[in-house]
Amino acid sequence: MGLSQTPQALVPAAFTSGGMTLISTTSLSGTTTTLSSIPQIYQNLQMIIIGMNWATGNSQPTVQLNATSSGHYYSGSIGSTDHSRAASIWYLTDNDWTRTDTTNITLFNFYDYKNTSSIRVFDYRGMNTQPTGGTRAFQFGGCAEYSSSAIESISISTSNAYSFTGGTVLLYGVK
Repeated sequence: MGLSQTPQALVPAAFTSGGMTLISTTSLSGTTTTLSSIPQIYQNLQMIIIGMNWATGNSQPTVQLNATSSGHYYSGSIGSTDHSRAASIWYLTDNDWTRTDTTNITLFNFYDYKNTSSIRVFDYRGMNTQPTGGTRAFQFGGCAEYSSSAIESISISTSNAYSFTGGTVLLYGVK
């Protein structure tokens, strides 16, 4: 950078024209909550789930894209243990969550969600309470999806199909 250039002059236009737009705020209810008709006008999506809880036993939260039955690969870590599996549904952890934990939060990044010609990669991170001992656990991981369709819907449920009693999903479009 020469002395005559400002740092702003070196920033690509894509970084200076960005921003986030709240697409939807949705309450979790029933056994599955689906965010549908996702606009195809953003570069990426960010989804935040806050206070997810359900009425019955402990279970694993799950996410499914476009209600597909195949094409996902989950990989993640709980503490220092690595977990991975091929699945049609993306399990957030390999361990159950405490069903009454209303202080949990999980943030998802869906990169290049409109891409129909190559593998899309996603990541997530969050905090939840484990049923054994009530300890807090940090979860993180990622997913690759093999699909020729853009992401048009995201479904959230539990591995045991328990009914949600609370929680909020915020979906943002990122330019």
